[in-house]
Amino acid sequence: MRQLSVRDMARRLDETSPTSAAAAAAPAGDALPPAGGGAASAAAGKRGRSESGESAPATKRGSQRGYQRGDRITQLEDTMERAIHKLREQIQQDFDLFSETIRTEFHAIKARIQDIEDHLETKNREIEALSLGLQETKKEVKLLKDRVEENELVNRLSSLVFSGKPFARKPRDANKPEAEDVEKTVLSVVRENFQDLNINASDIARAHRLPGEQKIICRFVRSGRGSLRDQIYYRRMELKGKDIYINECLTKRRAEIFGRLLGLKKDGKLFSVFSRGGQVFCTSERYGKPIRVNTEREVDSLVG
Repeated sequence: MRQLSVRDMARRLDETSPTSAAAAAAPAGDALPPAGGGAASAAAGKRGRSESGESAPATKRGSQRGYQRGDRITQLEDTMERAIHKLREQIQQDFDLFSETIRTEFHAIKARIQDIEDHLETKNREIEALSLGLQETKKEVKLLKDRVEENELVNRLSSLVFSGKPFARKPRDANKPEAEDVEKTVLSVVRENFQDLNINASDIARAHRLPGEQKIICRFVRSGRGSLRDQIYYRRMELKGKDIYINECLTKRRAEIFGRLLGLKKDGKLFSVFSRGGQVFCTSERYGKPIRVNTEREVDSLVG
């Protein structure tokens, strides 16, 4: 159904008015009954005739009817214009209110974002300062660890670790409840295998068993070139095949490095692994130059 124009709506309103409906309902050629009696009928007759007594022309009646219809169209157009204007004003008010609300919220969000950015900037400066402090602390800790490592290395230089079958823990004798004399065990094994070395109990500062069943750590009174401790260590290869092993007492870090290097030697990636003066060395081939290994990273570089 097509949309009706304003003029079509006015025409339909005019056609459906009571006067038009009554005229359409009356028979053709008959006059409508007067609504106000004889006087009304006479007045209607006068209006229907001209001054000469003849009926009024149809064109005059049509023009009056067209004039009434034009007035209605004008009224409808004015009414619609006023309604549209009022609707526009209401829409403009709602839009202005909405725009002001959005603007207020936007400024609030912008201010909040600025506060967050300022807070983050402050925290970033604090984190940067903490990072610098942490780096300095790490450097200091590393220096302290290195110093502790060196002090421990020096303290362990005079000690040797004896292991193997002769140093295994002996079963306790019920008839001899006294404690095990590990110093006597070390003296006995050294005298038996190095008869030319004149070793006495006075050469040993202290000896005790390490965790396990076949290891004894022995600290000698002296160490260094020409000392009894160094003579025993450098002649340890003479004990090959006797299930007797003599090693330096390494620090924890160097002992771990030594263990990793031994694993590489078993895999065929190194020729030899040994320690000297508490330091760990390795060679990649026979008669190769010894390489001192101080850190785990250096071990990784050997593998790479």
